[in-house]
Amino acid sequence: MDFCRTDGLSVHDIWEAGRSLFLLGTLFYMSWTDVRNRKISNRLLLLLLCAGGASLVLESCIDREWIRVQEAAAGMILGGGLCFLCYLLSRGGIGAGDVKLFAVTGFYMGRTDVLWMAWVSVLLAAGSCILLLFLKKADRHMRLPYAPFVFLAVIAVFIRRTGTGC
Repeated sequence: MDFCRTDGLSVHDIWEAGRSLFLLGTLFYMSWTDVRNRKISNRLLLLLLCAGGASLVLESCIDREWIRVQEAAAGMILGGGLCFLCYLLSRGGIGAGDVKLFAVTGFYMGRTDVLWMAWVSVLLAAGSCILLLFLKKADRHMRLPYAPFVFLAVIAVFIRRTGTGC
């Protein structure tokens, strides 16, 4: 239900754009700190989760549709669970911050888009590793921060979602 329409944009569209911009801005900052400090802030992850949860609950109360909350929860479980499995299998190759980042980002993306995000982030990270190895800028034991690849993958998923690319 579109509860207000102005010039072809609904309040839901504007609300969703604001939530997406908040996610992108926070992911950009987390990427920057992950590159510099090799840390992903638990406080920022909690802020993302609380802000996203509050906006979804408020929107669902207004729309009287709870499917978005269910989709967000499924995305969080799927994203976090998938990355946690990789965390266990890689024996330290993926940090706990990356697992939490995937869970929170999955909350924003939903269950379908979190799979696309995971796939794109893995491809970007693998491509970067291959390029660094080829250029002899790294060896096979080098550790790369993963948040920048998640950030770029989220942008790619947003582009795919709008149908303006990919």
